[in-house]
Amino acid sequence: MISYDAGKNKNGISTITLTQPQSLSIQGKQELLSAIRKVAEDPESRVLIIAQSHPQAFLVNVSELADMSPGEAAEYSYAGQQIALALAALPFPAIAAVDGTALGGGCELAMSCDLTYASTSSQFGQIEANGGVIPAFGGTWNLSQRLGLQKASELIFTGAMFDAKQAKEWGLILEVLEPDQLMPYVYEVASKIVKAGRMSITNAKKYYAKVTVCHSQLCWQWSRAHSHPFGTADQRDRMHAFLNEQNKEAPAAEEKVRRY
Repeated sequence: MISYDAGKNKNGISTITLTQPQSLSIQGKQELLSAIRKVAEDPESRVLIIAQSHPQAFLVNVSELADMSPGEAAEYSYAGQQIALALAALPFPAIAAVDGTALGGGCELAMSCDLTYASTSSQFGQIEANGGVIPAFGGTWNLSQRLGLQKASELIFTGAMFDAKQAKEWGLILEVLEPDQLMPYVYEVASKIVKAGRMSITNAKKYYAKVTVCHSQLCWQWSRAHSHPFGTADQRDRMHAFLNEQNKEAPAAEEKVRRY
């Protein structure tokens, strides 16, 4: 599900690519966290890019969530938050390059990176309310940091999806590019970062991270809050309804992937 390419790109740019649909499954999150930690240990790394080679890679697997108990949901949420904390702890910037659908946990992953860019085909949203739950990986905090409390509240309360153009207008992402221009542009930005002073970059990230990143104990409290709706009839009915609808749309989605 995860491809890790450290040191193969010149100028100290490491790349983690999400290669499968729903790469943020339980297994995928474990692989991603392991890859991020490897990047952190690489003395040659100066920038991390998180990209995708499948349009549905920035998604969780809802079928894993539908019948979770509150305890299982709390552990699931906490595991996702460890990814956000690992990205914040990197001594250099992380860049998200979104080229597809980034909903729920995928949107949270994109916001956990220091810089976020997207293609014209991208979609975003904290859609958890449609499934009877709340964002699991710090989305309530990060969305309000980027968009402001009122706009973030509207999007979380309604579970709305929005395109890349709106995401840029609201401040979720920095630039919208054609799909074939996304990665060249992101690598250009990464190359500029590599040329900057390493210590200055590290210190700048260190001090603003103290303001923007939640404490691990608070993350555990959020994971418990996320877990409360699990096991209720509303949560299960909503998630199973989503899965049924997803199965109906599967043939069209597969055709879209073939054209990707």
